[in-house]
Amino acid sequence: MLAKINRLAKQKDFDHVFKRGKSVFSANLKLRFVRNELKNSRFAFVVSNKISKKATVRNRIRRQLSEIVRTNLTTIKKGNDVVVVVKQTILKKDFEQITNELLTNLKKAKLS
Repeated sequence: MLAKINRLAKQKDFDHVFKRGKSVFSANLKLRFVRNELKNSRFAFVVSNKISKKATVRNRIRRQLSEIVRTNLTTIKKGNDVVVVVKQTILKKDFEQITNELLTNLKKAKLS
C-alpha cells in the first residue's frame, strides 16, 4: 500500500488534475498528471464499475497498480499529482504486462 503522503485523496485535488492536467494514453491505462507544489508525488487509481461489478476485482486492480507505483517510487519524479484511469481491457492482462504498461506511460509523460 502506498504511504499516505503519496496518495491523492481530496476531491479538489482530483478536480485540479482533471481540469489542468495533461494526458498520456495506452491500450489499458490513461494517465492524467499535473505539477504540484509538494516535495513528493501523489497518486490515485480510478477503477469504475464498468470494469467489473465485483468490488474484489476492482480492488485487486487498485492494489496491483498501487504496488507497482510503491516499488518504483524512487525512480518517479517528485512534485506531481497523477491519476491513473483504468480501461476495460486490463482484465485480460497479467501483473507483468500491467507493470510494463504503467512504467511506459510514466516515461511517456516524462515522470520517470
